[in-house]
Amino acid sequence: GALFKRKETYKHRSQCPNEKIECSYSKIGCKHESLRKDMPEHIKESTEDHLTLAMKQIATSISATIKMDNFNFKNAIVTGWYSPPFYSHPGGYKMCLNVFANGNDEGKGTHVSVYLFMMRGENDDNLVWPFKGEVTLTLLNQLEDKNHREDMLLDEYVYISRIVTDGERGTGYGRPQFISHEELGYRADTNCQYLKDDSLYFRVSVKVHEACKPWLTPTT
Repeated sequence: GALFKRKETYKHRSQCPNEKIECSYSKIGCKHESLRKDMPEHIKESTEDHLTLAMKQIATSISATIKMDNFNFKNAIVTGWYSPPFYSHPGGYKMCLNVFANGNDEGKGTHVSVYLFMMRGENDDNLVWPFKGEVTLTLLNQLEDKNHREDMLLDEYVYISRIVTDGERGTGYGRPQFISHEELGYRADTNCQYLKDDSLYFRVSVKVHEACKPWLTPTT
């Protein structure tokens, strides 16, 4: 009946040589569209352009590892602990983490709360605003390279609209209940321990969709 027809229609559209489709490199910035049957020719002819887009994507992505030590001492800090600043990429947006060891808001007393702050930076005038990108935070398992705790602090639908002009930091975005205190210690079933030697390790991965103003981007 109708279900069979819908399946057949979807199957046809996913294979139809005359359907207009996006380039498979659209996620890294290629704007080309053509009929499916013509797409292989575009891919073949645009290898150098796609490589340039891929390199630009790499240049606007970074992963930084941040250590928070003296965890139990920082439990008592009401304003939370601010990490050393880091940049989204060379010449990019200046950022820092704000970690409440004993939580805040709905996480107070039960969770670790983590927020990302955009900071006033020396590159701001050459950058595109609002900030458009994704920021993923990973709490690292200190026993082996798996079973890490990951969450997205900023996604592609959250824009930080303006340069920080009032004070050193802007508005924080994050998770008041990033991880419960009960989950920080050693777990034999997963060989996992986030809090070890009174320290936590965070990895911040930043992917910027659009960074420098095109007319101000150095070519040499």
